[in-house]
Amino acid sequence: MVTMARTRERFSIHASVEQVLLATALFWALAANRLFVVGALENRLWTEPRDWGFALALVVLLTALHYLLLALLANRWTAKPLLALLIVATACATYFMQAFGVYLDPSMLRNVLRTDVAEARELFSWGLALHLLAYGVLPLVLLWRVRFVHRPWLRATLVRLGSIALAAALFVATLVAVFQPLASLMRNHKEMRYLITPGNYLWSAGTVIAEQTRGAAQPRQAIGLDERLAAARGTQFLVLHMLGNHGPSYFRRYPPAFERFKPACTKDDLQLCSREEVVNAYDNALLYTDHVLARVIAKLQGAAARVDSALLFVSDHGESLGENNLYLHGMPYAIAPDVQTRVPMVMWLSSGLPADAGLDPDCLRRRAAQPATHDNLFHTILGLLDVKTALYDPAWDLAQACRKAAAP
Repeated sequence: MVTMARTRERFSIHASVEQVLLATALFWALAANRLFVVGALENRLWTEPRDWGFALALVVLLTALHYLLLALLANRWTAKPLLALLIVATACATYFMQAFGVYLDPSMLRNVLRTDVAEARELFSWGLALHLLAYGVLPLVLLWRVRFVHRPWLRATLVRLGSIALAAALFVATLVAVFQPLASLMRNHKEMRYLITPGNYLWSAGTVIAEQTRGAAQPRQAIGLDERLAAARGTQFLVLHMLGNHGPSYFRRYPPAFERFKPACTKDDLQLCSREEVVNAYDNALLYTDHVLARVIAKLQGAAARVDSALLFVSDHGESLGENNLYLHGMPYAIAPDVQTRVPMVMWLSSGLPADAGLDPDCLRRRAAQPATHDNLFHTILGLLDVKTALYDPAWDLAQACRKAAAP
């Protein structure tokens, strides 16, 4: 036991909590913020001393910012579990940011929090494992070896307050020194703030949780005549939520019989496939989606003599398939490429519905050639169901302009 204790002591690292927090903040500034620093320094001439000074200032700002964040939360008892959690989370965050070009803004964190186990499992790959080994496991080994230096309570409090004051002063002084170029950068490229890691996902997660908490505290509000809909006979509203072409495992979205486009990527890590293979797998998944929709329409057509029906299908987002080394759909809307924001919408009506609803089919076909947005979906469904509510806005109903005037 004595020998084991001596061996353990021999390989221990004795440090104060503040030293460990500073080392972690510096590690993140250098290892977790490559995308932010590279983006901030783009098009700069390295022959100018001010460019080197700006680069150094970015590292100082990132280090001071994350030290302040940690110093406000960590103490001698909570430092290790908190740092362990953040180190692993930050390693995961940097991998997906670098591999797929995503920005960890609130919308992306909202997607993360709503992802089920089956979909999340597809994101695990050897690339992620190696990244976690280098940026997660190795730092955790060092953290495990740390033995915190004990200080009396009063001295520990004074040291912590002093370190916070020093970090805040350094942050402010550095910010003032580079305020003009940094402010211009952040004003013209607001999305870059979501590359500052781990501050990005911590802020975004807090924003999403706060939104959900406020929403949960509010009572559910009716948007139509719920009583009338519940009592109606023969009127049904069905929602078909398809997994569709969610990446990265597009090859899992269709059975083998629909692998028409070859060679198709059959790996969860898209970067291990050529762009042609990724596109082929995506197109195969589209083909299967078309097949499913055709089957649904065929069933509705088969019942058209008895039931008037409508089908409205729209994708929630598009996908990047390797263009400019971007994948999936993680870019903020303001800078996202068209392939991530322009999506298909299909509306099909049974033969008897237009006459019963007073709709002009030719007018609807002309309207289909014009642009539409997701904002149209809500009001168009309310219009098709003839739901009476103050929330309905006819201007957003895709079919409103095609309704025939009622006979006097």
